[in-house]
Amino acid sequence: NIFATDLTITLADSIVEIGDYAFYNVLMDEYELVIPDGVKTIGAYAFASNNFKTIEFNQGLETIGEYAFQGKYTKTLKTITLPENLSKLGDFVFSQNYGLSSINVTQGNQNFCSENGVLFNLDKTELLLYPAGKIDVSYEIPDTVTLVHTGAFYESRLVETVKIPETVTKIGAYAFYSCEKMATVNIPEMLEELGDGAFAFDVMEGSLWLPSTLTTLGNGVFAACNGLSAVYVDGDNKNFCSVDGVVFDWFYTDPIEVVSEDSESIMEQIELIVYPSGKR
Repeated sequence: NIFATDLTITLADSIVEIGDYAFYNVLMDEYELVIPDGVKTIGAYAFASNNFKTIEFNQGLETIGEYAFQGKYTKTLKTITLPENLSKLGDFVFSQNYGLSSINVTQGNQNFCSENGVLFNLDKTELLLYPAGKIDVSYEIPDTVTLVHTGAFYESRLVETVKIPETVTKIGAYAFYSCEKMATVNIPEMLEELGDGAFAFDVMEGSLWLPSTLTTLGNGVFAACNGLSAVYVDGDNKNFCSVDGVVFDWFYTDPIEVVSEDSESIMEQIELIVYPSGKR
């Protein structure tokens, strides 16, 4: 069911589903992959840890699972065009393909669209994926966007500045993880949710301000941001507060007095959420 000619891999037309981990790490380096017309589903990690030169999808493909085409820290894959019937796309599908500079969508797709090589849902309210190898040093997210998806800018190593519009209310887990040149970040004033590790391992410098609207703050949001010296919280926030640039999850008027009280019941209500890595 698999045909290899030189550096081209073509699967047989009789295949309708490629299962999870089916071709995981089988040393397909710089191969051209052709997905045949019969395939409707590609499972999680199906072709992960390989380095494809090109990937050609059939137009009837409907589902691609998470990490399905995760790369192997190389730059062989340059562009991708998603098929017309695709309706489900898992998280981190093309992660660690550091040469990927453009993600395109076949005209007629009713679920996704692309603008300047960046992937969105059809009405551009969700930014789904920014290619890790896109060469632009700055990027402005369209003001139609309300959600920056899980892993959207994951390990985008060339971008230095991303302007997040005030329309964004949710930033997903690992959305800006390990953007190693991104030194400045603006947090939207109406932001409600920040997912796990959203800005972890970034090179941001100075301090950050979290708005009064924030209700959810994930684990390790700013982990290993060694240039981040303080995180402040708007005084009107009813879920979090900051003391000397350190974030806690319990709102109180006089934190020093409360912390010093010998009251186990009070202490159990206080959780330290963020201690900036760059705090000195």
